[in-house]
Amino acid sequence: MADTTAHGHILGDASARQARPVAERQLSALALSIVRVIMHSVMIGAAVTKSQDVQDLIDSQPEAVGQFLWQHIEADMQLITASCGKSFDDCLFIVHLVLQRIATKKQDNQRRRDSEEGTNWDNLLNSKKSRASWEAAFAKAYVTPIIEHLEDKVKAANQTLQSDKRFSTNPLMHLLHKSQPTSGISDSQDMCVLHTFPDVWQYRPQITIESLLQYLDRLHNVQDDNGGQTSFVLLREFLAKDHILSMVGHLPDLIRLQQVLIDQFHRRIDAAEATKMTIQEFLNKAMPDVQQLVHTFIKVWNQVRECIPSYGGIVVPRDLCSQMLDTSHSIAMMLPTRRDSGVCSTALVDFLIGTHNEMVQFYQRIAKITTRCDPIQPSDATHNHLVAYDKDKDLLPLVLSHRDYAMEAGQGTTHTFNLPALQRQIEERFLRGRPEIIRKIEQLVFRQDSHDAVVFQTLRNRIPQKSLPPSVQHQILSQLKSLSDLSDCLAVLVIAIGFLVSSPCQPDMHIRKYLHTTLSLPPEKGIQASPKAHEYCRVHHILSLWQTLAVEQACRNKQDPFDDVGQEYRADLDTTQQDNIQQALRHINVEQLIAELYEYITLNLKSSNHEEQHDVSWRIRDTLEAYMDTKYGDIDESTTEETYAAEIHGLDRYFPGELQLQHAVNAWKAVVHLSKQQL
Repeated sequence: MADTTAHGHILGDASARQARPVAERQLSALALSIVRVIMHSVMIGAAVTKSQDVQDLIDSQPEAVGQFLWQHIEADMQLITASCGKSFDDCLFIVHLVLQRIATKKQDNQRRRDSEEGTNWDNLLNSKKSRASWEAAFAKAYVTPIIEHLEDKVKAANQTLQSDKRFSTNPLMHLLHKSQPTSGISDSQDMCVLHTFPDVWQYRPQITIESLLQYLDRLHNVQDDNGGQTSFVLLREFLAKDHILSMVGHLPDLIRLQQVLIDQFHRRIDAAEATKMTIQEFLNKAMPDVQQLVHTFIKVWNQVRECIPSYGGIVVPRDLCSQMLDTSHSIAMMLPTRRDSGVCSTALVDFLIGTHNEMVQFYQRIAKITTRCDPIQPSDATHNHLVAYDKDKDLLPLVLSHRDYAMEAGQGTTHTFNLPALQRQIEERFLRGRPEIIRKIEQLVFRQDSHDAVVFQTLRNRIPQKSLPPSVQHQILSQLKSLSDLSDCLAVLVIAIGFLVSSPCQPDMHIRKYLHTTLSLPPEKGIQASPKAHEYCRVHHILSLWQTLAVEQACRNKQDPFDDVGQEYRADLDTTQQDNIQQALRHINVEQLIAELYEYITLNLKSSNHEEQHDVSWRIRDTLEAYMDTKYGDIDESTTEETYAAEIHGLDRYFPGELQLQHAVNAWKAVVHLSKQQL
């Protein structure tokens, strides 16, 4: 399980916190909220005299420290109220009872601390183990004794307040606590004095999933229908995961959205383009049903994002999980990949599948079910296959229908739950007969990932390649006068390369035939912008044609052609190195140097290429020669008319030996710039 703890205050802004109480580590949701409200109270007190020191503890570095912490205190109190189902005043009682215990029991607990097993920690809480140990010991000593038998403690506190002589003559106290008998409202004329009746002021706790969990905690063991004892572990597990399980029903929509995005962007968009495109820009062009899928994704992500890092599945950086998603964010967060922000989409679906499977396995283990359904593919999953329900329409009505009321003299209305019947209904409606889902998530491939070194080498092994003669290359480029035509042709080639790697064809098939017959691309999606390429080029020319067009696009385009190459390969050239390159170009085949160096950088030095490390201290000329030996090593020398030489003329003798891979990007740019000056 991933460690999401760290030094200092890392909760971020209060508005970004979960609106629903959630248990963490060894603490219940109520205990965690109480610990946090005390922590924030201490911090806001310290900020009065040492504001800068407190600000330094906070990861987000807010300008108004007091307001920042007060908002967290308000959020903590809301979570305490939701956790225990009590009024706000009663929750203040609970916090004060904990503070009272800290004040009166601190010395006794300090003397026992060193002798208690598992409560050792260093004063700076430097490790996860140390932090967890302190947290658990604090809760055990001060919080747990208060929240055990909470009803009795709150009732006793209210009785103490009522008997306090300072309030004995307060009319409001008599109203709030119904200390004076009333005859009730007899007719409509009494409505003007409605506020004088205690019943109007009586707090009636709302029945929620959290309050039912608290009820279960108070009843450690309850008799089942046969008179035996049961702890209702299945019911407790189901309700504790409700905030996640209620999102599982959206899994088919998320998978459908991923498929829509893959159909639209697979091998058609670069990572940089995806990062620049916002979700809103995508929505502006999307159909209404797709728009709804996008909003579902945003809703589910914001609900479960904080649970993903601790799940132990696909690793997502903590800073991504801390973000509340909206339409101003990049569409890259929704594209199912395993790199950069696209890991959010993959991890979200994996998390929901894993949550569903764990609940199904837990039910089967508790119910001792040996005959199980066959697992199904994610794309085949429907609402009926999943632990899926609507919390407000399905689960809460079920809980309310199993609530029983009782009237006790002097106690008012109390309620209990028919837990055995409720657990049976949850089993029957949400768990029984559900299959597990295979954890297999289809991945989107970015355009630049369709042409890395491994892909190209695989294609060469399956379909032997030939180089286009220089005269043909020049004729093709002369026909592609606009950058848009050139880019369109290149995009089509990238698609074809991706398919050829997995489904080879005859090497001498015309590229146009492969595009329009085999791949069934429409007529406008082709390479007919260059009649020469359309008529001449065959499948065994495809990598040479790609290189020709890609290099020309890089030279014409004013944007950086290596936006996915790391800074370690972008070292600047000094004046001497630039002069040495200029002298060397007089003796080197410049066109081939530009083409081969561009291809090497693009295919091998991308940030996303983790298959092989390329040392920045390697000399460019030695590396390029080795690359070309691998690339052209198996070429038949009898095809000299249609192949480049397997080496760049003059490279080993004249190219500056001091230039290393750390200079690769700027060396290529310098060669292009200087070659244009020589024309």
